Amino acid sequence: MLQTLRDRGKKVYLLSNAQKIFTEYEMNALDITQYFDAIFLSSEHGCKKPDSQFFQKMIDTCHIKPDKAVMVGNDGACDIEGAKRSGLSTVYVRTEISPEETLPDADHVLEKMDMVRITELLCGRYMVLRRSWNT
Repeated sequence: MLQTLRDRGKKVYLLSNAQKIFTEYEMNALDITQYFDAIFLSSEHGCKKPDSQFFQKMIDTCHIKPDKAVMVGNDGACDIEGAKRSGLSTVYVRTEISPEETLPDADHVLEKMDMVRITELLCGRYMVLRRSWNT
């Protein structure tokens, strides 16, 4: 998925409520660090999702146009609500580590992880055709 996004000229950013010491190691072990144009970890920025300040730091630093960007996340409050308050479109993906919650009011909802569908969504194939997938 990350390679396809890069091949299609998409910018990819990581905005995470994580500790650098763990995340950096995991990303390097998975050999995915090179796919990200920038990485924003809460442990380095003194704020965390859903704080709009955290989203705004990424938006300002990377010169992101919020109306052209999509936040993909698995937490309705931290990822989806925070992103929407910052003017970003949203894709919610329920995963094994998602909090127990009702489905959030995201622009698109996947009730389980599906990399093919996420890739198609982010590459524009389904943005107009579908609002959510229930699988």
